[in-house]
Amino acid sequence: MQLTSLAITGLISVASARSLFPRGVECDYEFPADSGDSCVNFAAGWGLSADEFIQINSGVACPNLEAGKLYCVIGRWTPDVSATAPSSQIQSTSATLRTSTVTVPLPSTTASATAAPSNSPTMPGIAPTCDRFHKIVSGGNCEAIAQKNGITVGQLKSRNTEIDTTNSPTMPGIAPTCNRFHKIVSGDNCETMAQKAGITVAHNSPLLPGTAPNCNAFYKIVSGDSCEIIAQKNSITLAQFRSWNTEINAACNNLLLDYYVCVRVPGPSVLPSVTTSAVATPTNTPSPAMPGIVGNCNRFYKVASGDGRDSIAQKAGITVANFKRWNTFINTAFTNLWLDYYVCTRAP
Repeated sequence: MQLTSLAITGLISVASARSLFPRGVECDYEFPADSGDSCVNFAAGWGLSADEFIQINSGVACPNLEAGKLYCVIGRWTPDVSATAPSSQIQSTSATLRTSTVTVPLPSTTASATAAPSNSPTMPGIAPTCDRFHKIVSGGNCEAIAQKNGITVGQLKSRNTEIDTTNSPTMPGIAPTCNRFHKIVSGDNCETMAQKAGITVAHNSPLLPGTAPNCNAFYKIVSGDSCEIIAQKNSITLAQFRSWNTEINAACNNLLLDYYVCVRVPGPSVLPSVTTSAVATPTNTPSPAMPGIVGNCNRFYKVASGDGRDSIAQKAGITVANFKRWNTFINTAFTNLWLDYYVCTRAP
C-alpha cells in the first residue's frame, strides 16, 4: 500500500496567528508539537535555535512542549518598549540592537514565508487550506487517525472529502485487506473505475482457448494443477469446469501453465448435459450420478474430495478393471471423476 497524507486541521490565518502573541511578536506560521518534543529539537526541525524559538513564542515553558499545541515557527520578534518612550528612542533601539529583531528562516530556502511543508503524496479531496497532515500507516483507519490527532471522525471526513462515509453494500469477492473503495455509479465500467482510482485493469491474459465468452471469473493455472484440483479450488464441479473451457481434452493434459481458465459464468450454475454411448443410468441410481453407469449396478459410492481410481477401488473392495467396466464414461486416466457424484462399485 502506498502511504498517503490526510488533512488534520484547518489553516490558521496570519492575522489570527498574530493575535495569539503579545506585542513585539509577529507570527506568520504555526505548527503543532508532537508527543516528546522539546524546545530544542522542535526548534531545530525548523532551522531555529532555542533562543530564537523562545523569542517568537512568548511565555513558552521549556524544555518540554505540550503535544498538539500550536507553536510559532515562522515569525519576527522585537523587544517590548515602554508606551511613553519617544519614537526616536524606539527607532534607535531597533537600529542599534542587531539581535533584537529576528527574522526566522523557513526550513527550505526556496519556500515562501507562508508555504506549508511538503506532504506528498496526498489523498484526493484534501481541504485546500489544510496546514497539518497525517501519514497513513498499516492498520490506520478513520477512528484511529482522528484519535491520534485529537479531532472527531466527522472533522476528519469534512477535511478529506474523498473518504467514503460507508462502504456498504459491497460486491462479493472483495479482498479482506482492501482499504480503499469506489461506489459504482451509472456509466461506470472497469476501465473508467480504474482510471478514477489510478490503477490498472487485469485482463486475465493469456486465456486458454475455448474459454466461455460470458465468463466473469478466472483462475490462473499454476504448477501441479489438474482439472479436479482447479474445480475443487473454485468450488465448482468438474462438469462445470469443462463446459466453460471446451478446448480442454478428455485426459486434461493440455492445461497451459500461467494461462487463465474460466471458473464462473453469470446466472445460476447448471450442469451441462452429457451425451455418451454408454448404457443409460438405471432409474434406481442415487442422484447425482456420473453418466455411463451400467444398468444393472446395485451398489454406489459418492466421490469425495481427494478420491482417485485406486482409493475408490480400495474403499469398495473391487478391482480397478471392474470399476472402469461399471463406469464407462470415466476415461482411461481417471481424470474426469466428478466431486459429489455417485459411481458404481458393484454389478452382477
